[in-house]
Amino acid sequence: MALIPIPITDMPHQHHSTNLSSGIPFRKDRVRFILLVKRKEGITNEEFSEYWANSHARLFSSVPIVKQNLLKYEQAHTNEQTIPLINSIGFPTAKWDGIAVLEATSYDKILAIFDSEEYKNIVIPDELKFSDRDAGLALPLDLLEVINHN
Repeated sequence: MALIPIPITDMPHQHHSTNLSSGIPFRKDRVRFILLVKRKEGITNEEFSEYWANSHARLFSSVPIVKQNLLKYEQAHTNEQTIPLINSIGFPTAKWDGIAVLEATSYDKILAIFDSEEYKNIVIPDELKFSDRDAGLALPLDLLEVINHN
């Protein structure tokens, strides 16, 4: 599945806000957008993580619309040494190499990033250096706080 952004003007507006009509007390002040990221064929997990954590994170974070629209950008990198242990206790493991977590006040703010010329012209070419965009998956998430020890 390609992570090719759909122009926001082509998307129905009701999909941009949180799922408030369900009766579940989702947070109204923010949403998260998760991207499952797969490394480009031919590079090691170490090379992937090094590039994504340093070069790409710095580039993505420097884009003006990213600075303007995101509250938080996090990366979660696969711990390859722990996968055999997880498998040994009966849990299958995902075939992705990491997760990008984008947090904003609305899906509109996140989708505007992917629809921007800055993203298309600066970020996508960089993503192609280390990731397999066609293998990526996206997941928009409304947040329900269950435990918070802060």
